[in-house]
Amino acid sequence: MSEPRSKTGRFWSRSWTIAAPVGVVLVILVLALVTSNAALLRQNRALKQSLKVRSEPAYLALGQPVSTLRGLDLRGEEQNLELAVESQKTVLLIFQPTCQWCRRNMDNWSTLLDQADHESYRFLAISTRPEGVADYVDQYQAMSGMPMIVDPHLDDRLRYRLFDTPQTIVIDSNGVVEKIWLGALGGRLQQDVESYFDLALPGVSNLS
Repeated sequence: MSEPRSKTGRFWSRSWTIAAPVGVVLVILVLALVTSNAALLRQNRALKQSLKVRSEPAYLALGQPVSTLRGLDLRGEEQNLELAVESQKTVLLIFQPTCQWCRRNMDNWSTLLDQADHESYRFLAISTRPEGVADYVDQYQAMSGMPMIVDPHLDDRLRYRLFDTPQTIVIDSNGVVEKIWLGALGGRLQQDVESYFDLALPGVSNLS
């Protein structure tokens, strides 16, 4: 009777010896699956967010309400500019110092700043990046002294789609986008701006 028990004991002993590594492997496989699923979930969320951003309009839309614009000015001080002003429309001049089309458009903006009715319109300059703005303003004196944000807050940059330059945007006294001209003011854009502000623009210049 001792021999069968001995054989049975050896059988279970051997079974346990075989089962232990299998259990470890199973644990490793489960952990790998959990990690893989977590990574897939993160990728799925990132993809959904990317698709959401891509589905949104690239620029402000006509009729879209706006409120304040926050960021740093040339002195590095925090600014909170109200975009809705009673009895005045706000004109945003959105530029970037390294943008060649912004430079070619500066004669148009200079004319706007010089000849537009400042009782009806106030002008705000917005640079999409702070680097080189001081030199830019020194070169184009028409922008000197006007309210300016050179480093918009990221959430405002996204909310107001401050990416492509140049842009000329008119916001009415109720804080609603009334006009958007994307690009240098030549051709039909020039004609539309001239008609809107009732003045003549020099057009897009050539850089020497």
